[in-house]
Amino acid sequence: MTKLHLAALVHLCLFTVAHPQGTHLLLLPPDNYVDVSFSDSLHGWIAGSTAIYRTTDGGNAWTRDSISTRGWRFYSVCSPSPSSAWLTCNGSSYNRLSRTTNGGSTWEDIRTFCSSCITNLSFNIVRCSDPLHLWVATSANPVGGASYLEHSTDGGQSWLFPNPLGAYDLYINSFASLAVASDSLVSAIFSYRFLYTTTNAGASWRKDTLPGLSRYNALAVRPADCVWVVGDSGKILRFGTDGAGYLPQRSGTTANLLSISALDTLNILVTGQQGTLLETTDGGSSWQRIAVPVAVNLNAVYFVNRNLAWIVGDSGVVMQYRNGMLSDAFEHARISQSFVLNHCYPNPFNPSTRISFYLNSGGFVRLEAYDVAGRLADILLQQNESTGSHVVEWTPSRLSSGVYFITLKMGSGVSFQKVVFIR
Repeated sequence: MTKLHLAALVHLCLFTVAHPQGTHLLLLPPDNYVDVSFSDSLHGWIAGSTAIYRTTDGGNAWTRDSISTRGWRFYSVCSPSPSSAWLTCNGSSYNRLSRTTNGGSTWEDIRTFCSSCITNLSFNIVRCSDPLHLWVATSANPVGGASYLEHSTDGGQSWLFPNPLGAYDLYINSFASLAVASDSLVSAIFSYRFLYTTTNAGASWRKDTLPGLSRYNALAVRPADCVWVVGDSGKILRFGTDGAGYLPQRSGTTANLLSISALDTLNILVTGQQGTLLETTDGGSSWQRIAVPVAVNLNAVYFVNRNLAWIVGDSGVVMQYRNGMLSDAFEHARISQSFVLNHCYPNPFNPSTRISFYLNSGGFVRLEAYDVAGRLADILLQQNESTGSHVVEWTPSRLSSGVYFITLKMGSGVSFQKVVFIR
């Protein structure tokens, strides 16, 4: 049975204040968010395709980091401690691996590759187990270049090349994913179908060819336990780190899966296209789809601790998974540059509830209700509205009791409210 959850899609914020390291935000602006990393429940980073954001209070407020003003494109972020973070990005004619050790006050380029060189080497993903030990995946363009891993044990001062493919493999040149459980236990996917795992920091590697013709996009690895791999068409595989082969999982979906985070042996979250969010609490014996009324790609998920995970995606999606419930990461400050959707009253309700919203400027508005499966249940409003406050009364006489999501859409902005209808 599907759980009842609340999702929130957060767009441009109205309230900003000056901050020494950049712009201080209550909400995050619309961007395609590609990666998220937290060192603890308070300190974390979100990588958008065009900007980097940091929080020091568990996501109540965010700082747009100064590195975002350089016009670079960001690919991944890893934060091993409250003050340190690593980034992979492309900009100013160079592909870069950059590091901060002071919470984003300053950044330094640890490695750079020329973007216009004949062989264009790109830093794809950085993953770290602590501030000194990190792994970076690098691939080459054009086709026929190399893909390999770089390993540092001294914070990037020196590098090892424990390449599982051998030097410059001419056939496997596209890198898909990288996961680090410890400095010794590392797994990577190359060419979307070859899984490499080391348990001795790259001294030796085990190679597994992933089954079928599907692309495999992401993986997670747990110490002395197993490697999890997810891919297109709902594929989920579980490998033993001892080389015992794989066990296919029944995900219950055919959506393309994009990210996975494993808290421990039992608790795992998976995200994918079209708002797909899956959870297992029994080590993959069963998977449950969590209802998310946002049909966009959920690109990254990160378990912070047993009670908290963060999920980010396209079109400004930022969500928390806290204590088994998916919730608005910014419920305390529901502010939008174009509109504000207020709390519905009464809620729960029978037979009707009043939905109020405020428009900062006039325009075409859609007010809709969706059920927990993401299906359109009712259209409450679909017309041009003027600037100011508005109230709509909803009486769902033809609908059954249950949880519904009231959705306000205006331009590219979307906001959600959960309501409970009781007959």
